[in-house]
This record gives sequence, C-alpha cells and structure tokens, in this order.
Amino acid sequence: MTKTVKQKLVAQIDWLQSILQEYKKAQVNLPAGMNTQTLADTIEQIEAEISDLQIKLEVMVAIALFYSPSQVPTNILTEELLSA
Repeated sequence: MTKTVKQKLVAQIDWLQSILQEYKKAQVNLPAGMNTQTLADTIEQIEAEISDLQIKLEVMVAIALFYSPSQVPTNILTEELLSA
C-alpha cells in the first residue's frame, strides 16, 4: 500500500514538473508585448502544487520509516495524504 501511494505521488510530481517545463518554455517564447501575468500565475500555482506533493511524499516516507510495515496506519497514508 505504501509503495503504491508513493508511486502515485512521484508520478504526480513528475507529471507536474514536465508541465512546468512546458509553461516556462512558453513564457520565454512569448511575443513581446503579450501579457505574461496569467502565465506567471499558472507557473506559480504549478510550483506550489509540486511543493505540496513533495511535502506529502516526505511525510509518507517519514511515517513509513517510523512504523514497521505491519504497523503503518494505512488510513493516514491513503485518506489524509491523498485528500490533503
């Protein structure tokens, strides 16, 4: 269970980082005079989401390291981490 949740979080982080790279490329290649604020806001939101997912991943790993595999409270890993 823990490995599955970790894999999902890592996949989400990777996916968002690839999107972030595309947005940053678009920001560099915008024609002069175009409003870049919306794009900058989107980039900021994606960076915040990546940060949140990385924190969730770190918390999950810390929980998994603290408990032995048979004691890991799976409800914490599934409900609280994925819904937060």
